[in-house]
Amino acid sequence: MPHRSLNIAPPASGDDAAVTAWLAAEAGRLGPVLTTLRRTLHQRPERGGEEVQTAALVTGVLEGLGLPVRTGIAGHGVVALVEGGRPGPTVALRADMDALGIQDEKRVPYRSQVPDTAHACGHDAHTACSLGAAILLAHLADHLPGRVKLIFQPAEEVIGRGANEMIAAGVMEDPKVEAIFGLHCQPHLHVGQVGVRRGVMMAAGDFFTVEIEGRSGHAARPEEAIDTVLVAAQAVCALHQVVPRAVSIHEPVVLTVGAMHAGISANVIPGRATLAGTVRTLDNDTRLKVREVMEQVLDGTCRTLGARFRLDYLVGAPPVVNDPALTELLAAAAAKVVGPENVVEIEEPSMGGEDFSCYQELAPGSYFRLGTANEDPATHHPLHHACFDIDERALPLGAQILAQAAWDYLRRAA
Repeated sequence: MPHRSLNIAPPASGDDAAVTAWLAAEAGRLGPVLTTLRRTLHQRPERGGEEVQTAALVTGVLEGLGLPVRTGIAGHGVVALVEGGRPGPTVALRADMDALGIQDEKRVPYRSQVPDTAHACGHDAHTACSLGAAILLAHLADHLPGRVKLIFQPAEEVIGRGANEMIAAGVMEDPKVEAIFGLHCQPHLHVGQVGVRRGVMMAAGDFFTVEIEGRSGHAARPEEAIDTVLVAAQAVCALHQVVPRAVSIHEPVVLTVGAMHAGISANVIPGRATLAGTVRTLDNDTRLKVREVMEQVLDGTCRTLGARFRLDYLVGAPPVVNDPALTELLAAAAAKVVGPENVVEIEEPSMGGEDFSCYQELAPGSYFRLGTANEDPATHHPLHHACFDIDERALPLGAQILAQAAWDYLRRAA
């Protein structure tokens, strides 16, 4: 495992120009190491709450660097601290570690060896980038005017867990985190490009389940039954038609019913049906309004057709809102790595969700997109695709940007 025997000598000077040049040189040398780490994780993916081997690998790297490490946080979370040689604030770097429940359909030597589980959202790359940043910062420690807390989070893909449980376990305290940075793979950007956005970056993501109760009966006598297939179908149409019309056109809402289940026999009208889906919004007022309208739509539909319903609405992470000043600092740090012409301003927020936002409720933060595509169509698959893959040349760039942002923040705040 990587440790101080990598023969990385710290920069001779702690001035900004010397550190920036040193980070570029040493991050470039880390490319093969980070590729090996990422491929190891890619072949042995673990779903949210099950990251035993992943946490062990992360812990091994961090302990090999001589850092104090806490393990077993919120299940399998890992936190390490790089203590600077001079006093100053604490900045955090956060990476998520969990994989998805999806079959890896790539034809590459490092494809997942675990059935129905794959790193189709790039969390293996996020972990490798943050480990690379840890290696760089550990060797830069004597020059750091403050501390860098390295947060490796489990269960980002599990609503209500991940960040919430890490925060409850105290990862933002002792020492108190005063700023936080994170990244995500972006197959819409090429390697060497970085996407930034000030303000709202990603949506709040909520999950819902609707249980519909009617009355079962014979398919030949529908008048004796309350057909939950019909009720469910009407409810889906009504939700998609009414909810977007009930909120301002200036407030994007994405309501998706992703599952609908009812019945098992062709000649039986089922007495129960279930709907499940997600709601994505960009502010909390709209979020509350959507839930209220959903209740009204379901109530009206079920009353009309004689059925009853229960809506279970699970509130997920709030929107990711990037601090403008930190995003300015992050963009400048990224420009030192990839050049200002390759720092792309993201025009529209993503309607995807990310529990990085939970940390932002306790400290200002900025979350950026790391380009991972090249000319090969194999790197163009979207996130959560069964063939998702990256150009691994992005890994040392991600590590360098994270380390540069941490350095620049501490230098500015010192």
